[in-house]
Amino acid sequence: MSSSTPTLPPVESSGLPATEVLDSAEQIDASLRAQLMLLISSASIWGVVAGFLGLIAGIKLIIPGFWNDCAWITYGRIQPAASNALLFGFAIQAGFAVLLWLVCRLGARTLASGWTVLVGTKLWNLGVLVGTFGILSGDSTNLEGLEFPKYTVPILVLGYLMIGVSALMTFASRNRRELYVSQWYLLGAIFWFPWIYGTVAYLAVFHPMRGVVTPLLAAWFRNGVSTLWLSPLGIAVLYYFIPKITGRILYSRYLALVGFWVLAFSGAWATLQIGAPVPAWIVSVTVASSILLLIPLISTSVNLLVTLNGFNGAKSNIWPFIKVATYCFVISSLLLIWANMPGLNKLTYFTIFGDGLRALYLHGFVAMSFFAVIYYVLPRIALKGELSASLTKVHFMLTLSGVSIVFLALALGGWLQGTALANPLNSFMKSVETTSIFLKIGFLGGLLLFLGQIVFCLNVLGFLGKWGKNQVVPFLAEVRATEPARRTK
Repeated sequence: MSSSTPTLPPVESSGLPATEVLDSAEQIDASLRAQLMLLISSASIWGVVAGFLGLIAGIKLIIPGFWNDCAWITYGRIQPAASNALLFGFAIQAGFAVLLWLVCRLGARTLASGWTVLVGTKLWNLGVLVGTFGILSGDSTNLEGLEFPKYTVPILVLGYLMIGVSALMTFASRNRRELYVSQWYLLGAIFWFPWIYGTVAYLAVFHPMRGVVTPLLAAWFRNGVSTLWLSPLGIAVLYYFIPKITGRILYSRYLALVGFWVLAFSGAWATLQIGAPVPAWIVSVTVASSILLLIPLISTSVNLLVTLNGFNGAKSNIWPFIKVATYCFVISSLLLIWANMPGLNKLTYFTIFGDGLRALYLHGFVAMSFFAVIYYVLPRIALKGELSASLTKVHFMLTLSGVSIVFLALALGGWLQGTALANPLNSFMKSVETTSIFLKIGFLGGLLLFLGQIVFCLNVLGFLGKWGKNQVVPFLAEVRATEPARRTK
């Protein structure tokens, strides 16, 4: 990794003549067309499914007797089905699209072995579908974050390997050899996810360890998939688009280098919230790693915010998403580290406080950064047309409003809930009454997030449907025009 700072991140800065750069960009986007359309459309549909399931789970928190006769939608099934559909169906699958496009663009290389991505995407969707139905039918592992039945693991692993191999082949054959900052995070994410998921699947699902080790592994997975898969992809997006939109050179490559390596070494244990009797050294390592996580947080935040300093905005439909993602990254990371300190962790662990922080992180930082890439990429791989500007604005406002309400309601409600539980003079019902109003407000925010996912899905599928029609109609017209000549012959 060179210490010099590249002029600009995108493929247009490769130093080639303008005409060659344009052709290169078009070839890259054309090689990704079918793969990204499948990934993005599938992710948008799973986002709606996860939002709908989450909405039912929210109703059952407020009205426990709602639809009480149907075992498939009891809270113990519907809530993990919603969270797994959101993580595996929407977030990770949208992350695949972001990963592949950035690897190709930054390496100035067309996608290698594109057919494996198509097959891998179909396998991944099959695994998520089977896993979601498995949870709803009661066939769950009962490990938080890993509720998918164990027979879905081989499907998901095979699907990921097919997508990951294509990304690695593309990276290895890149035309631009010097690595940009975003590529460090992309390459790390490619290797970190199978390490985390494979280790936990083997030790917690297929050959479960005894005692408290199994839930500890599940907690390690939940933390790892956030800090070593979703976060690197989101950071890679910010490092790519902020210099591109502002037209500025990244402030410091050295800060980025320090942030990357500290995240690589401490991310697996940082912010690992543990509410169980575990060895003291695990708690100590977790706290130390969380403190170390301040280094990549500060270095990345300074790098991005100084690069943005004085920038008044841009006439771009993705700029609002990038701006919100940047600030949500800083705020959610700080709060996650703060909440993991021993004293605060005891106060907030068994409350809804953590749900509020996760909503800010997942919907505010990760999803917003992925939305920016999707809105930027789709018109380019289709070569014509634009997504609806009005739907894009509505989607942004609904998502921003929803995540703000959910975060504020659950974080404040969780704090008050923890305070009530810590008071020995209060009964348990006192804490329940304290959080009731905040759960109702949080449900309103969840409803807005669900509506935002619907608008996003309609925008994406409507654009792809219009694009498909534009491709089919000229083809049919050409067939009809040549039909008389064929009959004459």
